[in-house]
Amino acid sequence: MNNQHFLRFDALAPVQSEKLTVFTFIANAAEVARIARIERAGRDDAGALQGFQRPQIAGHIREIRDYLEKPNSILPNAIVVAFMGQAWLEPVTNPESRLCQLVIDTSKGPPGWIVDGQQRFTALSELRGRDFEVLVSGFLCETEEE
Repeated sequence: MNNQHFLRFDALAPVQSEKLTVFTFIANAAEVARIARIERAGRDDAGALQGFQRPQIAGHIREIRDYLEKPNSILPNAIVVAFMGQAWLEPVTNPESRLCQLVIDTSKGPPGWIVDGQQRFTALSELRGRDFEVLVSGFLCETEEE
């Protein structure tokens, strides 16, 4: 496999659920764009709800971006990403440790969906001249319902 399609992040993985794996790591907007996409909430032909996000609010995004362009701005709120495949955790020390490596295969496109932080991510993507790092909280799941 081509290594350019694999991204690795140092991650922390707290134990919260027997079924779902949750973790947090640091990334910049370009890295988040490589691993996750925004899927707008909407209805399918049968009227069933699909997707994860409401429509973007342009004014709110502009306010966030204007703030983030200031030299001393901070963004303590994480972007939350759900992964359904093409992402896994590898232990870096002993199996009991909460430290791990998140490995993400982007060979088929971004495998994650932004489920919270859509406006923060869009504002970060619009920043010019500043490589702003953010916390990303993620989880591994098998279905959209999870």
